[in-house]
Amino acid sequence: MWCQLVCASRQRKRYETDEVYIETMKAFSRFVNECRRRTGKYRFDRGWWTWRQVSGRVVRLGALEYEKRTREGQKVIDIHIPSDASLVPERVDASLEEARRYFDDSAKIAWTCDSWLLSPALRPLLPKDSNIRAFQDRFAILATDKTDDEFIEWLYQMPVDTPIHSLPGQTTLQRAVQCFLIQGGKIGSALGVLC
Repeated sequence: MWCQLVCASRQRKRYETDEVYIETMKAFSRFVNECRRRTGKYRFDRGWWTWRQVSGRVVRLGALEYEKRTREGQKVIDIHIPSDASLVPERVDASLEEARRYFDDSAKIAWTCDSWLLSPALRPLLPKDSNIRAFQDRFAILATDKTDDEFIEWLYQMPVDTPIHSLPGQTTLQRAVQCFLIQGGKIGSALGVLC
């Protein structure tokens, strides 16, 4: 982490404004705090991800993060959903609008998102007025992966190999997903393109 933070301090010029730089680099404190909640200790376990922020590939613009990359030979803007993101439709709209201004060529590139939050298996577990459902409605699903179990880490803040019966049920969604899993269901993840 020390090495990445030193590099991050040298990368300010890659970011359009101080606000974008600071919001993007808050990933470090977010990850350290998440690790503490999971393990009880302050640790940094996301060096495999934060090199993107340090190198200027990922920027946080409002509620969401964005990354220009190549997917199957095509340039895309990947939309990432930070763990502290608000998916209230107005906040998502504002973030997408800011991102369209930030990336000059955004109209010519597909906008994609690969996340457990896009999984079609979630839909029947969510209320009709759910912010997650509203977020899903923005995307056309291109592919699903029912074997992806990373949702356990994001939804429950637990290791992916945690037994189903040991998952916490603090929220309505956690309880609904746990019940679905006990019945043999699979959440997985999905890749979508912004409509």
